Amino acid sequence: MEKKQAPKRNVAKQQRAEKVNEAIRLVWGSLDSHLYYTNHTPKDGTNKFHQECVKEYARLITLLSELY
Repeated sequence: MEKKQAPKRNVAKQQRAEKVNEAIRLVWGSLDSHLYYTNHTPKDGTNKFHQECVKEYARLITLLSELY
């Protein structure tokens, strides 16, 4: 007898991929907001903060990509 759970598994994989895609898009949007300030010193001098944010967002994108 064949098992009929393959379609459910495919649906779950698709839903997971969609959630990973959404998470990457959200992270990318946040990353983009910090990129400019990594090389341009804001008036408040927080470019180190922005550089750390970019590093963390890059790590998040790497981790999320591994979930595919």
